[in-house]
Amino acid sequence: LKALITGAAGFAGRHLIDCLLSQGHAVTAADLQPPAEPYPEGVEALPLDVTDEQACWEVVHAASPDLLLHLAGFAHVAQAEADPRRCLAVNTDGTRHMLNACLDGHAAARFLLISSAEVYGPVLADQLPVTESQPLRPATVYAASKASAEMFVHHAVARGLHGVVARAFN
Repeated sequence: LKALITGAAGFAGRHLIDCLLSQGHAVTAADLQPPAEPYPEGVEALPLDVTDEQACWEVVHAASPDLLLHLAGFAHVAQAEADPRRCLAVNTDGTRHMLNACLDGHAAARFLLISSAEVYGPVLADQLPVTESQPLRPATVYAASKASAEMFVHHAVARGLHGVVARAFN
């Protein structure tokens, strides 16, 4: 299996790389900045700004993944509120760019978007535990960007891509 991980230099990405390598998979790590610590031996590292649609296409075509794990994103709620345009460009448009690159000749690739429980917005105690049928009520720019990214995954699935959304909870 050939895996491409965007946002690979982040906390979750580093663990995911180790897990995939331990199972014998080939890993390509793509990130805006080089990692603080070098990737393990055997990992191909590619620079990637997900806001650059052409760069997304080039990385997907170079890696030719069976699985694309999209972890890249603007991850801090307060920073998103301070710079909403950048947050939307990274989380929403970046996801759309990666999906379109997969669909352009790589529709066999499986795509995983790491989203956030923030898409549910404030949840009352009597609505717990949260289930996937809970309505989305994003209350921050960050949450709206993730909810929008999720909708682009659904759109890509309707166009033939195998896509999955995982909503992470703190």
